[in-house]
Amino acid sequence: MSVTVDVCLFACLSQQEKLYNELIEVAQKKQSEIQQIIVSAIASERATVLQLAADFQFDGNAVHMLRFVILMLSAHVEQK
Repeated sequence: MSVTVDVCLFACLSQQEKLYNELIEVAQKKQSEIQQIIVSAIASERATVLQLAADFQFDGNAVHMLRFVILMLSAHVEQK
């Protein structure tokens, strides 16, 4: 009986590990896609982003800076 439970437990853990690895792979692909979108948006609006960034006082927090850039890009795109 114990061997059957062990085999079942091993199979479940293997399946769980496989699903986890697949989830990580999907997350990494999505992260890469988001990064490409941001890079593309910044490249296409480079002058505007640079001017907005030059006019803004950053506090050194990278997350705040990223939020600022995204907000400024979205506001700029909405104006068009």
